[in-house]
Amino acid sequence: MNKRLRTLLQLLVGILISAALLYLTYRKRSFSDLLADMGQADPALLVMSGGVLLLVFWLRAMRWRIMIQSADHPVRAYPTFLAVTIGYLVNAVTPKIGEIVRCTALYRSDKVPVATSIGTVFTERIIDALVLLGGIFVIFLMEVDRLGKLFKDIAANLFGSWSTAQVFILLAVLAAMMIGGILFLVWLRKRATAESANPGLISKINEFVSGMLHAVKSIFRLRQPGMFILYTVLVWIALIIMNVLFLKALPMTQDLSPYYAVLVLFIGGIGWAMPVPAGMGTTHYIVTMLFVAFNLPEEMGENVGLLSNGATFLFTIIWGLAAWGLYLLFLVSDKKKQLGE
Repeated sequence: MNKRLRTLLQLLVGILISAALLYLTYRKRSFSDLLADMGQADPALLVMSGGVLLLVFWLRAMRWRIMIQSADHPVRAYPTFLAVTIGYLVNAVTPKIGEIVRCTALYRSDKVPVATSIGTVFTERIIDALVLLGGIFVIFLMEVDRLGKLFKDIAANLFGSWSTAQVFILLAVLAAMMIGGILFLVWLRKRATAESANPGLISKINEFVSGMLHAVKSIFRLRQPGMFILYTVLVWIALIIMNVLFLKALPMTQDLSPYYAVLVLFIGGIGWAMPVPAGMGTTHYIVTMLFVAFNLPEEMGENVGLLSNGATFLFTIIWGLAAWGLYLLFLVSDKKKQLGE
């Protein structure tokens, strides 16, 4: 399938999923009511959340830089930060294509091989997924009754008409796709070894995959493991602070404890992990169901989901466009310096 067509199909599927879940979440609310509730949000706290989001981008960039340098590729801090911010801009409007964009941007600025940067991004995502799953696990142990009901309700709403056999088939297909992908990579490596005397397309693919695997293994030889862990911890602390600001910004949730910010981050984070643009629809739906599970008004969850996702999306666009402009200026300036030398 043509690469552009595949990307377009992924985008369309993501948009359809987002639209369906947004409708499912807000079908009982009028647009004017939602607009009125959002109008009550404290603008000063929202601006502060935007500043914290920018800090998150910087922390992620510095952590990514450690991984790339550990894969034996020197990289500058400023272009790394711009590349990460641009990547999040693209992720805001496409299903996770921003990861490729930021790797391409870093290649243009610092000549880091795309295979290397993609490998480090893959590892970075695994680490964040482990933190997310760890947080969900701890919260689930603390709130087993409520969260058990939450996941049951979500499954009932999304798969209520599905039989057990159909759900099993879906899981089996997903597992088969993952196993097939792994076997395909193994086949490519064996085929490339056989064709080493006559390098071709498969050998080039093998070289790319080998570069990715080398970068993935860099996690075991980090040059600054202490700083890497510190950046990871600070990223998640900053994200909790962002969610506290969102809760405090709304009159109806300003008295909730920071514990609910942790709940929104980790349980709502499941929606951000889905292959949809900026977690639209998925986060709104999960956060709403979360508040219902904790015996809080459904309207409260709807507003928190809309505000947190909407503000994050807006500031991601603002910072991303600014980073894009600064990145282009940086490339021009860098080129002039190289010519001057």
